[in-house]
Amino acid sequence: MGFNAGQAAAALRTVADEAGFAAACRGFSHEIYARLAMTTGAAVVVDKTPMYLKIADVLPTLFPRAQFLVLGRDPRATVWSFHTWDQVPSD
Repeated sequence: MGFNAGQAAAALRTVADEAGFAAACRGFSHEIYARLAMTTGAAVVVDKTPMYLKIADVLPTLFPRAQFLVLGRDPRATVWSFHTWDQVPSD
């Protein structure tokens, strides 16, 4: 059985409105980044995941106090990142 995004979205709408969903995503993200900072001892976490480009418009909603940096890369490196991410198993 594969992941059905439409079905998942419909199920989420029965328990949370848009603001509630954003709050849940923000809480999850903060927990993950806090654990990452704790395990590495980092004061600041920088995440440059290429796939964030697909949700760039949502990031300020999830992280309203975040400072965003625009990273310019050699286009070949960007293509390679997308290629290697496609190779990561999804299950």
